[in-house]
Amino acid sequence: GLQPLDLRSVHAPAQPQCTAACGAALTARRLASSCQDVGDLLLLDVVPLSLGVEVTDGLMHCIIPRNTTIPCRKLWSFTTAGDHQTVARISVLEGERAQAKDNHLLGALDVPLSPPTLAGEPNLTLAFDLDANGLLTVTAEAQGTQRSLTLGNDRGWLSRDEIEAMVRGAQEAAAADGLLRAQHERRQRLVRRGWAA
Repeated sequence: GLQPLDLRSVHAPAQPQCTAACGAALTARRLASSCQDVGDLLLLDVVPLSLGVEVTDGLMHCIIPRNTTIPCRKLWSFTTAGDHQTVARISVLEGERAQAKDNHLLGALDVPLSPPTLAGEPNLTLAFDLDANGLLTVTAEAQGTQRSLTLGNDRGWLSRDEIEAMVRGAQEAAAADGLLRAQHERRQRLVRRGWAA
């Protein structure tokens, strides 16, 4: 036989379409003025894929992890990888893979570095601001110069099917991606020791 679906007990991260449909049903039910039996249910929007930037070795550094509730603001400090760089290029990505090329490029911004310095000397600050409407503003600041990139819902975001395919691909490649990240971290520790010497 059939039984009513208890929408308050939906916890199905493995079934995103079912979860989205139940969430939409709950929202509609709550908005209906004649139906007040939903109680103290709280519905939150989350980031569907991790947001980050490309770093040395062509890897993605995650700034806002997948499933972070929005609105949110995350800061990250970093430095240059090469001597005498005149520009720091910030490639903004969404995805779950270790290599930047396996993720989706949302946009890029260039921050001028004047005067050029040695690797590891300039401190750069990156801010990711994601508002309740899904508007992402990425702001980079270096040596007193600030540049921003704003990405709205209409510019380059992936569809639900593409997001699900990316998550499946990341799950299948998790072991290989873990090795890449571990190798990168070991390499970065050696580089940091060299700068400290």
